[in-house]
Amino acid sequence: MPLQPGTLYAVPMITVLSVAIAAVPLGIARAAIDTAVELAQVKTPGLPSLHGSSLLLRDKPTFQAAVGRAEALLGSARSFLLATVGDLWDEVSSGVAASMKGRAMVRLACTQAAQSAAQAVDLMYNATSLYETSRLERCFRDVHACTQHIATSTDSYELGGRVMLGFDPGRPQF
Repeated sequence: MPLQPGTLYAVPMITVLSVAIAAVPLGIARAAIDTAVELAQVKTPGLPSLHGSSLLLRDKPTFQAAVGRAEALLGSARSFLLATVGDLWDEVSSGVAASMKGRAMVRLACTQAAQSAAQAVDLMYNATSLYETSRLERCFRDVHACTQHIATSTDSYELGGRVMLGFDPGRPQF
């Protein structure tokens, strides 16, 4: 039973926290993609004398594909998170308690958001040559740190699967 009136307070705090945590890697992935795209406007991959080309990074089909894939990963992860949060919000707005399945779906979406964001950052990181002071280097380290949080770690896949199969989530603070 919530201590305060309102829909937000009817959602378990651990679920609200998980969504807040999942937003961070999504933002990091957005920054990584934007940084790589900006860099690609002026960067030539490698030295022309060594690789026989002075094409800009943006002109390379492999870079174009990496950007497209990263954008798709980020967009689908964000959409899944927003959809599951919306479904849970609708559920508790109707006056019923947040269901175990709804909470599990949000937790799965949080984990998927972090994992997909890390994949998107990895694509941008690997598609560009880096140096330690690069913004992409920081994005790489930060997004991988985010995937280690309990709210977004891959352990949540098991938790979600347990609930989908009718089992107890196996964690007291779910």
